Amino acid sequence: MPRKTYLLLLFSIVTLITSVTHVNTHAQDGCGSDDGAIFFSEYVEGSSNNKALEIFNGYGQAVNLSNFKVRIYFNGNSNPNTTITLSGTLNPGEVFVLADDGADSAILAVADQTSTASLFNGNDAIELIQITSQQDGTTINVTHDVIGQIGYDPGSEWGSGNTSTKDNTLRRKSSVSSGDSNGSDTFDPSVEWDGYPKDTFGGLGSHTATCIPTAVTFGKLKANTGPSNAVIITLMLGLSILLFLGAWLRRKTN
Repeated sequence: MPRKTYLLLLFSIVTLITSVTHVNTHAQDGCGSDDGAIFFSEYVEGSSNNKALEIFNGYGQAVNLSNFKVRIYFNGNSNPNTTITLSGTLNPGEVFVLADDGADSAILAVADQTSTASLFNGNDAIELIQITSQQDGTTINVTHDVIGQIGYDPGSEWGSGNTSTKDNTLRRKSSVSSGDSNGSDTFDPSVEWDGYPKDTFGGLGSHTATCIPTAVTFGKLKANTGPSNAVIITLMLGLSILLFLGAWLRRKTN
């Protein structure tokens, strides 16, 4: 086999291996982990019924919110006292606002969904879960984020001053890229949240994150704007086979 043919064959094989490696090294995209990139980005616990939760989509794909629920645990309870099923579609880098139906008009103006159910006070834990179907037909609850500590009553609030869960607004720091999926760990809002005085609503309806997704993800693989990895792999494999057959035929005829 001529040296040139050997080199072409070697190049094709190397390209094929590189293409496969490219698929594996782009296995995840978006802001955070697979279970954590949907998280609470703002919390409003104000006067009267001025209560709202903002949810940020840090995935690289739209999310069907009908598979998500907000569960609220009153006064240290280990079982949820209020469960609210969300609705609609949340696009990448956008937020969804859930509010009390009796909240201030400034909150209702940006609310995507309202609830007549009893919401939260400063000592109530809040959990964002996703209902996920399994191959055997069963379903499991995947926790994406928790505000507070489930099963623990802090008294009146977690935190202190403006950065507390009572009579304050909390906004997630822009550097945070995933939620707290462990509802039983201790909660200190000052670690991941900025605090604002009671009845601060101006930030509801938008969230600034340093990890806003720039690419769409399908399952585990990154979608490219050019030829897909599968197409590239197939072409390289086909080229390798053709080069090998051509060299073998030339050798047979000589």
